[in-house]
Amino acid sequence: MSDFNAIPQELRDRPQWLVWRFEPNPKGADKKPLKVPYYANGSKRFGTQGDDKDRKRLVTMDKAVAQLTRANSPYTGIGFAFLPGDGLIGVDIDKCIDSETGEVKEIALNAIAGCNSYTEYSPSGTGVHIICSGETETFKSNKIGLEVFAGRQYFTFTGRQYANSPATINPMTEIELDRLRTIVKSNGPGSIKPGSPPPPGAVSERARLEQALSFIQSDEHDIWIKVGMGLFHALGDAGFGLWDYWSSKAANYGGTDECKRRWTSFQRGVRVTEATIYKLGMDGGWKPPRSILPAPIKPNSPPPPRDSGTDSSMPPPGAPPSPPEGKGRRYPALSKLSEGGERIRAGAEAPVPEVAADAQAADFNAAVQAMTVQDVSGLDDVPYGESAPLFAGGEGERPAKEKPKKVYDEEHWAQVERVLKNFVLIYGEDLVWDRSQRMLMKLSAMRTIVQNSDVMKFWCAPKRDWVRKKNIVFDPTETPSPEKSGPNATINLFSGWKMKPKQGTCLKIQTLLMHLVDGNQEMYDWITRWLAYPLRNRGAKMETSIIMHGDEGSGKNFFFEKVVKAIYGEYGYVIGNAQLEANFNDWASMKLFMVADEVVTRAELRQMKGKLKYLISGDSIIINPKGLPEHSERNQMNFVFLSNELVPLALDKTDRRYLVIWTPPALGRDFYVEVAQEIKDGGVEAFFYYLMHEVDMGDFNEHTKPLYNDAKDRLIEKSMEPAERFYREWSTGLLPLPFHTVGVQQLYDAFQIWCGRSGESKYTKMVTFSPQIERHAGEALRKHAVKYEYGHVVKQRTVFLVGAQPEGKSTIRDWAEDACASFEQAFQKYRRREYSGDVEG
Repeated sequence: MSDFNAIPQELRDRPQWLVWRFEPNPKGADKKPLKVPYYANGSKRFGTQGDDKDRKRLVTMDKAVAQLTRANSPYTGIGFAFLPGDGLIGVDIDKCIDSETGEVKEIALNAIAGCNSYTEYSPSGTGVHIICSGETETFKSNKIGLEVFAGRQYFTFTGRQYANSPATINPMTEIELDRLRTIVKSNGPGSIKPGSPPPPGAVSERARLEQALSFIQSDEHDIWIKVGMGLFHALGDAGFGLWDYWSSKAANYGGTDECKRRWTSFQRGVRVTEATIYKLGMDGGWKPPRSILPAPIKPNSPPPPRDSGTDSSMPPPGAPPSPPEGKGRRYPALSKLSEGGERIRAGAEAPVPEVAADAQAADFNAAVQAMTVQDVSGLDDVPYGESAPLFAGGEGERPAKEKPKKVYDEEHWAQVERVLKNFVLIYGEDLVWDRSQRMLMKLSAMRTIVQNSDVMKFWCAPKRDWVRKKNIVFDPTETPSPEKSGPNATINLFSGWKMKPKQGTCLKIQTLLMHLVDGNQEMYDWITRWLAYPLRNRGAKMETSIIMHGDEGSGKNFFFEKVVKAIYGEYGYVIGNAQLEANFNDWASMKLFMVADEVVTRAELRQMKGKLKYLISGDSIIINPKGLPEHSERNQMNFVFLSNELVPLALDKTDRRYLVIWTPPALGRDFYVEVAQEIKDGGVEAFFYYLMHEVDMGDFNEHTKPLYNDAKDRLIEKSMEPAERFYREWSTGLLPLPFHTVGVQQLYDAFQIWCGRSGESKYTKMVTFSPQIERHAGEALRKHAVKYEYGHVVKQRTVFLVGAQPEGKSTIRDWAEDACASFEQAFQKYRRREYSGDVEG
């Protein structure tokens, strides 16, 4: 799931954004589809990248997202166009992440760490995009899937930030650019010259630690301390940020200060190395690369040479000291090093003191046994089918080794069957579907649940079920999946109604609803039909919503939350401002009925209107859960808005989506106690039955328009902009100003006086006042320019013409001059309050 909020603000504000969509490849249907860029205005991007015409059509990220998320949008995602002189560099690495195991190739690990800038996953999830600041020429290698470019091309953006990558755009060093050029030039991970950035070994050390940590839970105190010590030993103080980030995932996280206090104590000496982290990761299901494990050693071979920078003639820790020359017997299991550091063939004479020979042999063989890798199957640094090296710097092949075939008991096979039956792989994502708990989870979470690597091996076989991400649906009609597994199989998030309708008594609940509509039978019938239709036609998306507002205590929340929402069970939800403003919206997943309780305040009405409109009338909704990829669901939510405010939502005069109800004062407390008792005695199930079987639907359907009443008219009036309310009062005779042809400036002067007397703190500017009046008035008035003589000069002024031209006025100029003079006289009296009667509303 895309999380555009993760994209750095410094990119979001740049007018370099566009949208894109998948289109068939003209080279053939079997070829990879093209990601074709489009401008936000809907035209395909073409011409010279970065010229004036191209730059004018690019937009900020918010506008691109708005185009992407609009109803029936044909686009797949948003993109960022690199332009000449923008000071940005893009690094694109394709097919560097295993879609099943999540393992990241060495080339990507090194580039992510070396660039140290904002990084995110590509749309496929198998590549990464890195964005840095800097300048460079474009270079690439299709062979290894690495491209570095600046000044042209565009990136598809998902906002799915790569774990632990910076949240900012940081400069790319010349050293890192040189390293990437070297890799591209050699079409492989080539050698690094002295003075280059951290060598691959050092870079991948941190990246591999990050991979291992993703399989380790941080809740247990002992493991938390061991991981901290291991990171301190491996990375020094540079590892604190990684430890703090990993620690923050725990429910008992004590904060950065607590981590710093513990980290300081590690400086007094640690007894744990990074090997402990790798072991804990493997226990959690991590599949390590071969390079982090000790090199396998051939039996009776000498120990491997020491790391570079040390005396290669010195034996490794734990190995016996070199025996003095010329004494002792032959020890054929050991070889020795010449003065130049070259290995002498095994079997040559190596004198050993007679007394210590047996003890030394035993010690060395124990060290060899500890360093030998017994099982290297599945390690990613050695291609399958090839033999692993015998030891670092050694020669020859590993001798064939007969391993006894592992025998599994009945309990193992029963667990394999349960896992194969219960878990479904989401193809192309690090996700699985748990059929028993009916939830999506990460693959690492599944490994934690199974806790048996042998069982996981069988689940990874072709027998496991899989579906495509796009085939995860929320289908209340419960249309059966065409297949159990494969490209056409579907996962239905809907699991049926938990509550069943049952005949019984629900008279008190019906009385409560009748009270809320103030005894209006027509309104009561409309609401009960609106409630019944999506229950009888599961998945129906109503084109209308209900707004119910009034004094507190009338029972509106009681009815919709305790009765209607209870019918929907897990598919009903109550939202407030916190949910609407949150970055993550998994609350909207698998929902059919929503109660929006005080979702906006007066200052936020216009700001939230667009988001609410999208939720109410959009065909689909992007679900963005925290920590999981986003996915799309068909929008089947029906809304009821409850509020104690006079203006719960801002409505236009032409808005036909809402039924508005102003509730009467509350009844006595005893009545609500009786309703609660009826609910407890099965009244909700009985009301469910009433809606399903007893309500007369007539010709009511999801398209039926709401009733228009005084409550809606008052809400529309209170939702108007000041200029619109002024026009409404002027045109209906509520102001002592004649409603006829008038100069635009005259009318604006009158509007300013009206604002001061109506309590409007902010005047609408002249440039917006005139268009607002024209839009609200429609055909009732029209703007016209009139020329007139002023001394020896001909001037022009703009007037609003109201009605038809009067008889006797041969020209519009004569008509306008007389009408404006008449209006001016009335306006002067209005300004001085020289009028009779209280005519102001």
